[in-house]
Amino acid sequence: MNKFKSFIYEEKEALKVFERINGFVSELMLLGKPKSTNYEWCNIRESFYMLYS
Repeated sequence: MNKFKSFIYEEKEALKVFERINGFVSELMLLGKPKSTNYEWCNIRESFYMLYS
């Protein structure tokens, strides 16, 4: 059961980091920077999930 709780905690922490990254990218877009392509977002997501899995 402790492993499950630990996993849930890690998932929540990972989600917080991902939300911060999304917020940062949104701010960059508001500043007129080019929007990331879907391909770039896929790479970001894959890297993120590999980092936290």
